[in-house]
Amino acid sequence: MKVGQTPAVCLVLVLCACTPGQAQEGPRIEASAAKAAQESPEKTEIRGTPYLGGYALFTTTYTPDRFTQIGTVLTPVLLIPFGNKWLIETKFVLDGEYKRDANSMQWDQTLGKNFELIQLDYIASRYLTVVAGRFLTPFGIFNERQHAPWIKKLQIQPFIATGAPSGNGGMLKGAFEIGSAVQLNYAAYFSALTSVETIKTRRTAGSRIGLAFSNHRLEFGTSFQRVLQDGQSSSFGFDATWLPLRLPLEFRAEYSNSVEGDGYWVEAGYRFSRRNEGVLRMEQFFVPSGFSKPVNPGPGGDLAIVNTRRPMLGWNYYLRDGIKFGISYGRQFTARGDTHVGNVVVVYRFQ
Repeated sequence: MKVGQTPAVCLVLVLCACTPGQAQEGPRIEASAAKAAQESPEKTEIRGTPYLGGYALFTTTYTPDRFTQIGTVLTPVLLIPFGNKWLIETKFVLDGEYKRDANSMQWDQTLGKNFELIQLDYIASRYLTVVAGRFLTPFGIFNERQHAPWIKKLQIQPFIATGAPSGNGGMLKGAFEIGSAVQLNYAAYFSALTSVETIKTRRTAGSRIGLAFSNHRLEFGTSFQRVLQDGQSSSFGFDATWLPLRLPLEFRAEYSNSVEGDGYWVEAGYRFSRRNEGVLRMEQFFVPSGFSKPVNPGPGGDLAIVNTRRPMLGWNYYLRDGIKFGISYGRQFTARGDTHVGNVVVVYRFQ
């Protein structure tokens, strides 16, 4: 019986001898694994997918004793992300226009084609994005943020927003906090002279700096641009945006000064309901003495050649998420006479 008990006793002694060693070794292995995981954490790679969307619109503008204009626009937008820091943005505008003067029965047809965007974005850090290619010029707030038909409140653009909307070159932009509820955003760019019709632009350099107060939903900005051709003129401007916390109101204003003149616009949009929005805008443009023709009126329309004041009101109805109907009316006052201006637009956004 002693012989039968010997293997059992030996097994107990072996287990008693090995268990403390394993108990001590176990925690050391877990600690090493935790430390290794902390030193080289597993990274979750976020992959973006290409996006194809855009908008189409039909619009008509009527100015008694001057002209009637009918326009159709198709604008596809393509976004292609690759890697974690790169993005390609393209936006092409196909614009068909029919225009008839008040004293003529003939309709003149024009077809416009241009790229608003062909840019490559590199997100260098949370404070800096590097842009190369064709980009929207960040002068003021209307051109870069508000000019798209789906976004802007009135289809007829302000006088001071009819300059060259895009530049070909490079841009640095970003934002960073300078206080608990204050953010500074900036953009600096250079554009080369290009005469190709679809990407035409001037040779310019400029910048915009803005201060955003998040607690008050308020932003102020200042812009500067230097035209490096045609006499090398300078332009500067100021802008303001206010979105009250307790009211469905959007307030924006902008001022610009250049050799072509100086002017301002002030606009307020109020959402009466989810689908209905009322809009008021007041703008003026002052022409310098001896001025007869804009240097670069841009695709948005011609700059006024005489001092002009134009109050406007409008109404937007959002049928659903993707279709907007808008109607607006204004009165244009000039030294050469006063006239009415009306516009109707239907915008369809697809994605």
